[in-house]
Amino acid sequence: MEKVDVIKLPDKRLDRVLDKITKRISEKQTLCLRRLSNARKEEIQFGRFIANERVSMKALEEQLYGQMRNHCQSAHCLLIESDRRADTSKVGFSLERTIQGLGKVDKGQIQGFYLHPVLCIDAQSYGCHGIACVEFINRAWSRQVFSGMPPSGPRPRWMPPEPVRGKLPSRQAISTARSKTAFEEKEAYRWLSSIQKALLQCRQVPTKTVIADREADIYPLLTGLTALGVDYVIRARFDRSIQGGQTILEEVENWSEQSCYQLQVPASDTHSAHQAKVVIKYGAVVLKKPAGKSIHVQPNHHPTYIVEVKELAESVVNQEAPIHWLLLSSHLIDTTSIALQVIEWYKQRWNVEQVFRTLKSKGLRLES
Repeated sequence: MEKVDVIKLPDKRLDRVLDKITKRISEKQTLCLRRLSNARKEEIQFGRFIANERVSMKALEEQLYGQMRNHCQSAHCLLIESDRRADTSKVGFSLERTIQGLGKVDKGQIQGFYLHPVLCIDAQSYGCHGIACVEFINRAWSRQVFSGMPPSGPRPRWMPPEPVRGKLPSRQAISTARSKTAFEEKEAYRWLSSIQKALLQCRQVPTKTVIADREADIYPLLTGLTALGVDYVIRARFDRSIQGGQTILEEVENWSEQSCYQLQVPASDTHSAHQAKVVIKYGAVVLKKPAGKSIHVQPNHHPTYIVEVKELAESVVNQEAPIHWLLLSSHLIDTTSIALQVIEWYKQRWNVEQVFRTLKSKGLRLES
């Protein structure tokens, strides 16, 4: 077992300051240097530590991943990715332009960055091993680019190549440019690249299953995970065409209901916490390759299993939309017990939202 205690910094004095900062964060549950400090001289000391070029991001990441490797001794782990469409994955600050190195958040009303972590938990006990990978996404200020102003970062590849000065491109122009951009050159490639990095931290684990929400329903991602030898449980976003001329929903509609049971649904942006009564169906389909562009050659067909979870009207609360999940999975699903296990694995995706909850509203209050 690898032993990881502290970050190996080039100066022991830096180690002592880091130890002090870490203890204060644990005690005071804040990231504000002024609140962490007991005196003005400590605030200056902490600020100099943060600004010190010898305190590298690489060293901080190695500490983070080393802790995970030290605790991850599972036979099967779940690698849970966050949904970047959710508000929780963004870290937004004000529009104060004196803060250097920040990109736009949402439509550019505020500046900040997006976090894309991969949380590793045990597939049986659901105990948390730690963070297997974290990527920072810094979106360029496209409005500045198209108005002729110097951008704060590199221009995304999907933007039209010759912007008109002072005029924003139409949605159709952006959509057309995106359709001509390969998956590997898009921001969405993070869904695969982050797993590739995470696998380096859990080589000792025999079986890995990626858990992700609807934004990860990307054909090259499904085939890419299979090529990596990694299983997946991903909620479907598209009603994809399948072999035989039908779509997924048309095929599932013809399946018979296999089970009816109670599902505890936690509170989210779209649903209140409640006990949902759901029926499930499951079976196998073969997806047809869509028209999207990819640098790597994609197979024309991709076999996968489907689990449908559909809430009955009698358990819907507050006039909300009923739960309806279509879960894509590489696991062999031929019994109801396995289908229920896949659903439980997907439910663990909500754990990654607790990472952001701790960083932001209910913990360290990073944005403050």
